[in-house]
Amino acid sequence: MGLFSSNDNEPVRPMSGIGRPLGVIEHFTRHQSEFTLKLREKKLSITGDDYEITTPDGRVFFVMKGKVFSLRSRKLLCDAQGHPIVNIQDKIFTFFKQFRIFPGEREEPEICHVKQHFKMIGEKLTVHFTNFDGQEVELLVKGSFIDKHAEIYLGDIPVARINRKFMNVGQILFDQQTYYLTVAPGVDIAMMTAVCVCLDEVANDKD
Repeated sequence: MGLFSSNDNEPVRPMSGIGRPLGVIEHFTRHQSEFTLKLREKKLSITGDDYEITTPDGRVFFVMKGKVFSLRSRKLLCDAQGHPIVNIQDKIFTFFKQFRIFPGEREEPEICHVKQHFKMIGEKLTVHFTNFDGQEVELLVKGSFIDKHAEIYLGDIPVARINRKFMNVGQILFDQQTYYLTVAPGVDIAMMTAVCVCLDEVANDKD
């Protein structure tokens, strides 16, 4: 599994991870190679209907429940059986977009915080969380959110990529309504999916 860069003829290098689990939910860091999920554009916004997030071959991996529960729009990321993993809340009354991520259906403690920042050229999000080992971590998301082409970095190490193109058995698929999240080995798949939901909300705000 892998993604292509913005240059169709130039394949991106495989991500090797950082050599230790990275994230907030250990169960979703156990993959030993890159892992890719297929997401549908527009359906990821904080409000909306329930929908499925699948592997590129169509296997359901997550279910997103898009019901609005309160003034702070809340969205539940669930496993394939519908069990809540995390919920995402849009932090209201902020100049730039901010999102708070909590375990299951709870509203405490906050396990991840995603924040949009002003940038003269391009766009920028930061992701803050406490890793398994107790270390405070900041990830940087940069790229074209509207075009759904972005990379997520720990320092200068890529830990996830988002793109519209996916290569599978020599065939390149292209769909303006679909994009793909590829997560490096040992990086929390659920947390990266939640970050994609936040990224999509920022992009939808710009439409």
